[in-house]
Amino acid sequence: MARHGVPVDELYAGTLNIALDCTDVPYPSQFEFDFVLDWRSPDKPTHFRLHALKVYFEGAEYLGWSYRKIYPEGFVSRHPQPSNVIEILAPKVSGIQYGDAVSVKFNN
Repeated sequence: MARHGVPVDELYAGTLNIALDCTDVPYPSQFEFDFVLDWRSPDKPTHFRLHALKVYFEGAEYLGWSYRKIYPEGFVSRHPQPSNVIEILAPKVSGIQYGDAVSVKFNN
């Protein structure tokens, strides 16, 4: 099944939140998916942009999507992330635990 065009069948029902060794996430200028989702009532709908990437962990490669949330003006996130944290939707990464080192590479 696809949601907003995003193929979700193979994705784990959670996110990988990865802190990068930089100040801000270097998102590519192009993205594969761009949609608005009304996902946290009573908040206003949130704009999402998804970028294809690969996650590398212990010699394995996982295809996934990083996503950026673009909040409505005046919205304050209940769970703010540092500017160097990337949020990723991916298949289940076997054996990964909090604090493990991973590599990521945007596809474009």
